Amino acid sequence: MVNIEIDKVAYKMATRKLAHIPKGINRATKNAINRTISATNKFIHTELKDTYTVKVSEIKHGLEKENATISKLSGKVVASGPVLRASGFKNDTSIPKEYVVSIKRRGKRALPEQAFVAKMPKNNGKQRRQHKGIFIRKGKERLGIRELTGPSIPGMASSKPIRGKVTKVMYKKFNERFDHEVNYLLSKK
Repeated sequence: MVNIEIDKVAYKMATRKLAHIPKGINRATKNAINRTISATNKFIHTELKDTYTVKVSEIKHGLEKENATISKLSGKVVASGPVLRASGFKNDTSIPKEYVVSIKRRGKRALPEQAFVAKMPKNNGKQRRQHKGIFIRKGKERLGIRELTGPSIPGMASSKPIRGKVTKVMYKKFNERFDHEVNYLLSKK
């Protein structure tokens, strides 16, 4: 979680400048927060896509944004979701017994020889829909299988390199947008 603190001196100056505009400081802050949230969401999406081989649809489902309002001056981008299936990443299952999955763009990981590809029903067979997954046997038993998984969207988004870049982008974007929104409101009146 990253919190951004407003520079108190700049905030007081903006409050004085916008004193004649009803709820002027709240409108400027809300607009700056919302623009920062949108830019941060897009930046996280781009960083995950550039660093990992995860499918874009998985990223879209894993990132949610909550915008600020005039009465609630806070916003957030939330990364949520379970661990992703290995089939949700770039994989090569064309040659039996030589399956390869690459989680990051720079590396590939060969799967054990016991791995196999199968279509399994979703929701424990209650629905007719199926998904194609990469599985491995738990032991020597025929029915003991588990699906191979990779990291989750929250795990990928909270990695140190990505989190550091996100923090820098958020600080820069918020300060830039706050100044712009204050000047915009001043130019309207």
